[in-house]
Amino acid sequence: MCPAAVDTAVCSTWKAQSDNYAHYDFDDAAELPYQFIAHLGNGRTAVIDKIKSNRTNRVYARKIWHLLPHNSRRREREKDAYRREIEIARRLSQHPHIVRVIESYTTRDTFALILEPAADGGDLKTYLALFSSVEDRNQKAAMEKTIFEAYGCLASGLAFMHSCRIRHRDIKPENILIHAGTVLYADFGVSRDYSGRAHSATEGHPGAFTMRYCAPEVKEQENRTWKSDVFSLGCVYLVIG
Repeated sequence: MCPAAVDTAVCSTWKAQSDNYAHYDFDDAAELPYQFIAHLGNGRTAVIDKIKSNRTNRVYARKIWHLLPHNSRRREREKDAYRREIEIARRLSQHPHIVRVIESYTTRDTFALILEPAADGGDLKTYLALFSSVEDRNQKAAMEKTIFEAYGCLASGLAFMHSCRIRHRDIKPENILIHAGTVLYADFGVSRDYSGRAHSATEGHPGAFTMRYCAPEVKEQENRTWKSDVFSLGCVYLVIG
C-alpha cells in the first residue's frame, strides 16, 4: 500500500535547498555529459527523452525546451518560466510520488531539466490502455495492484503539494507517470507557488489547462483555489475506476 496515503505531510523546504541539485552552462551541445537512449514523448512546449549520465552512470529523463532566438525579447521571460518550473519541482522532490529534480543545464539554444526516474511504465493514460488489453493473469494482477494503490498515493502527493502552497493546475493522466509499480506526479510547467502570499485564490484567464479535467471555475475563469486541483484529481479517479 501507499505509505501515509492521506497524511498531510509538511513541506520540507530546507531539504530542497540543501539537495545536490546543480545547474550547468555548456557552450556546445557536444560537451553534454549524457548519452541519448530513447525518445519518450512531447509535452506542450518540450521534448522528453531518456538519457544516461556519463558522470553517474544512471538513467534519467530529460525535458528539453528549445529557446527563442537571442534577439527575441521573449527569450529571457521564457527562461524565467523554465526556472520557475524547476524551482517548484525541486521544492516537491522529497515526496515519493513526485518526480525528483537532479540537475539542469543550458546550451546556446536549449534549456534542459534532468529528472528521476525515467518512468518504465509511461504515463497513466498509456498504462490504463495497456491494462485493458493485457491477457496474462500475473501481469494483469500486478498492474491492477498499481492502479488500486494509485488512489492513496496520488492523494498523498497532492496533499504534500498543497502543504507546500503549490497548486499543480494541470492534473490529468498524461501528467502522472508509472514507475516500478507506483505513480508519480510530473510536469509542473503551469504550476504556481503561493508560499509568499496570504492565500492561493486566483481569477481571470487561467492560462493553459485541459478542458476534460479542469474544474468548472477554471473553465468559467472564476475564482480558483487549491480545490480546483482536487476536482481534477477526482476526474482522474473516475478514469481509473
